[in-house]
Amino acid sequence: GLGFGTTAKVTYLWVALAAVVVCVALMFMFIRSKYGRAVRAIRDDEIAASASGINTGYYKVLTFAFSAFFAGIAGALYACSNSTLSTVSFSFTNGSILNSTFVVVMVVLGGMGSVRGSIIAAALLTVLPEMLRGLNDYRMLIYAILLIVMMIFNNSGIKTRLMEKRAARRAAKQASKEGI
Repeated sequence: GLGFGTTAKVTYLWVALAAVVVCVALMFMFIRSKYGRAVRAIRDDEIAASASGINTGYYKVLTFAFSAFFAGIAGALYACSNSTLSTVSFSFTNGSILNSTFVVVMVVLGGMGSVRGSIIAAALLTVLPEMLRGLNDYRMLIYAILLIVMMIFNNSGIKTRLMEKRAARRAAKQASKEGI
């Protein structure tokens, strides 16, 4: 396939981790800003957001540009870490674990619109195949079955599930304090 190549890998782990920390911080700052509130309003109900005076077109373009910024950073880190960039790396038939569908699975499993849940899902889905490496013949089969089971039982995302458990523990603790 067509692509660009270099001779040496130039991305270090600390550079990638620093980029992740900066990107996540920027994402949380955006979410908590007036722009983030407007984008969430558009996501929840575009007609109501438009009726309340939010310029939906402006915020859609802003969100697209913001996400393109993060995609550019991710692409640059990917290219530098692999020392090559090719269209074959992103095809559906490549068999690589870092393809487009895998990233979508991370977001869906983490919960749509949940940064924390997506981070947890990405970490889990990255570590899980390595934990199953000893079961060489059945590794990908077990991984696929576990992924399907997680998606069936986790329809609302990891973050939502964790928040529900935390709220249930708080309610139980509050009920025990009140003597109910």
